[in-house]
Amino acid sequence: MFKMNFKTLSFFLNSFFVLFFAIIFSGCNYFYSVEEGNNAPDFKIFAFENENYNSKQEVSLSDFSGLPIVINFYYPSCPPCRVEMPDLEYISNEYDGRLEVIGIQQLGIDSVEDGQIFVDQFGLTFLLGPDSDNQIMKKYEIVGFPTTIILDKDHKIFKVWVGYINLDQLIEIIEKVL
Repeated sequence: MFKMNFKTLSFFLNSFFVLFFAIIFSGCNYFYSVEEGNNAPDFKIFAFENENYNSKQEVSLSDFSGLPIVINFYYPSCPPCRVEMPDLEYISNEYDGRLEVIGIQQLGIDSVEDGQIFVDQFGLTFLLGPDSDNQIMKKYEIVGFPTTIILDKDHKIFKVWVGYINLDQLIEIIEKVL
């Protein structure tokens, strides 16, 4: 029978963890290739219905050329995402005509139907829509929710913020990009 001493056990455990993390992190790039200063990848979404957008209206990032953009990646059952939504609605109204807000829903945890209910529940009027094939999430290498990305008027990435961002922090960043 094989008897394992502490040194051998330690070697196997360390090897396992190194291999485990190498496999995990080889599949997800921890460092953004979507870095501040780079051009933002263009995308198209089909809007949720609200007072400014028709249901399934196709809208692309390039439709807003010349305007700074706040892109928020979220999903409806995410608690910090829910906390941010009234602030994003405020920003959309306060900076109307000078900046555009876009919400992109990750699908999987919540459905498209959940997304429309969410928009209605919060009375959101800015552009929101589902990332139906998760290609936008991949392009922007989203690893956590919420994630907010602020683009300048040339659609270069000005700031990437992973996690909850409060209204004061968001306004401070927006004022720098206007």
